[in-house]
Amino acid sequence: MEFDALRDGLAASLLEVEHNLTPVVDATDRMRGELIGRGWTDAGAEAMATAWFKAMMYMGAKS
Repeated sequence: MEFDALRDGLAASLLEVEHNLTPVVDATDRMRGELIGRGWTDAGAEAMATAWFKAMMYMGAKS
């Protein structure tokens, strides 16, 4: 019984994390695509998008 409650709580928490991260991940993907469209290399666009994503995660963790 206690295990079921813990499992359900964890599942609900993971769904909330997914819900909150989806817009940031989508924005990161769009940024990467936009940079590639502007002539950036795949590696450069990936590095910039990753740096931006990390900054967003850091700012969110500080809130």
